[in-house]
Amino acid sequence: MRRIIAIQATAAALPAVVPGATLGYYLAAHFGDLLVGIGLLRNDQPLVHGPIPAVAALLLLWGVVRVAAWAATLRISRMPVISGLPEPHMPSRVRTNAGLLLILVSLVLATAPLLVQTEAAAVGPANSAILAVIGLAMAGPRLVQWVTEALAGSRLMAKVSGPAWLAVTTATGTR
Repeated sequence: MRRIIAIQATAAALPAVVPGATLGYYLAAHFGDLLVGIGLLRNDQPLVHGPIPAVAALLLLWGVVRVAAWAATLRISRMPVISGLPEPHMPSRVRTNAGLLLILVSLVLATAPLLVQTEAAAVGPANSAILAVIGLAMAGPRLVQWVTEALAGSRLMAKVSGPAWLAVTTATGTR
C-alpha cells in the first residue's frame, strides 16, 4: 500500500519539475536584474546559472513527496485492505447545488468581456476559472455518481471491461 501511494504521488509531482525549473531560472534572471538595479550587484558581476539548483529542487521534491506519502499511509497501511476502503455515500444536495451555482457564476464571469469592453471585464475569466474548479470539486462527486448510475442502468454494462464494471459497481453501490 505504501509503495503504491508513493509511486502515484511521485508520478503526480514529477511533471511539475520541468516548468518549475524553467520558471525558477527565469525568475532568477529577473531577480539578478533587480539586484543590479538597486545597486546590490555590479553590472560586471554575472550570476551563474547551472543545473545544480534544479537537481537540488528535484531531490528535495522527491524527498518531500516520499515522506508525505509515507506519513499519509501510516494508519491505513496497518488496517486490513477492506476496512481501508471508504464506503460510498451520497454527497449532500447543498454541496452539489453550491458547486453547480459556482460553475454557473463562472460561466457568467467568463462571458463578461464579450458584453463589457473595459479593462475591468478582463478580470472575469481569470476569476471564473478558479470558481469553476472549486465548483467542480464541490459538485464533482454527485456528477460522477449521476454518470455512473446512468451507465449502470444502460446496456453498455455488458460490454465494459472488468475494471470499468468494478468502478461503476463500486461508485453506484450496486452489487
